[in-house]
Amino acid sequence: MSAETTFLFSTNLTPFSRRLDRFVPGGYVDQVDLREAIATAGEIEGLAGLEFLYPAQFESTDEVKELMNAAGLRTSCVQVDVFTDRSWKYGALASADDRIRKRAIEVSQKSMDIAAELGAGRILLWLGHDGYDYVFQTDYRRAWDNLINSLKEISDYRPDIRVSIEYKLREPRTHSHLGNMGTCLVAISEVGNPNLGVIIDTGHSLMAYENLAEMALLAMRRNALHGFHLNDCFRFADDDLILGTVHTWEFVELFYWMLRTSFDDWWTLDTYPYREDGVQVIEQSLKMFGTLMGLAQRLLEKEIDLLQFKNDVPAVIELIRDLGLKS
Repeated sequence: MSAETTFLFSTNLTPFSRRLDRFVPGGYVDQVDLREAIATAGEIEGLAGLEFLYPAQFESTDEVKELMNAAGLRTSCVQVDVFTDRSWKYGALASADDRIRKRAIEVSQKSMDIAAELGAGRILLWLGHDGYDYVFQTDYRRAWDNLINSLKEISDYRPDIRVSIEYKLREPRTHSHLGNMGTCLVAISEVGNPNLGVIIDTGHSLMAYENLAEMALLAMRRNALHGFHLNDCFRFADDDLILGTVHTWEFVELFYWMLRTSFDDWWTLDTYPYREDGVQVIEQSLKMFGTLMGLAQRLLEKEIDLLQFKNDVPAVIELIRDLGLKS
């Protein structure tokens, strides 16, 4: 991958939403409708696509295609809404209730058809309620049997559409079944379908006290890395901050390895700017990506491999410190 590589950036619609929390349930800003959100996104320099939540954010693919074409944007992914309704509160794909699980599978399969219509080629499964809150609350064997069988049925449905799991350690449940890269790779291995993989939400990975670069390379070992949701956090919670504003060097290391392995897929911004202007947060995220990727590209020119082989940590620190000071 050369320095002239063109990166594919998208964002979800959260920066255009009300951005509410339990303290300000009415939201910190006014809601922007779909038409205005897409039009505004089309004016942001460097942004090539949008990720949508189905069916919460739209129903008509014709309308989305018309608006996206007018804005000059592509659909990067369709996220499956199996978490915003109270009916999912005890789980979706791992639910012990056959009716709930069947409905979750059906909306996932419908989302695959929607993704194909929009040219996305991928759906995203964030299973926020598939987990538990107390010890002895859950039959883990049954939950995992249900989860694996559901993922198999979904990924079997359309082999031409990728099914991307986004893991998260906790929230809204205290424990998520798919809480880290390890549990995702177990599920992917048991299902065994080549279109099933993982999207790394960098904030979620940091919450799980993972190293971003190593997790990406682990997913690549199984040809299962489907992309990234980019944001940052202080590890204690899913802060969804502008990428690289906390874990700067971890992002440089991630980008360095993605350059070395020629990763070529969507980089999707997943920020939640409660109080900041959403458009400005997107713009600053893209600028931070450019700055940190620039450092990673310069690092490719250095002989860091030899220093790593020798475990010469002081020399590595000197190298990256010098790189940062001269940027």
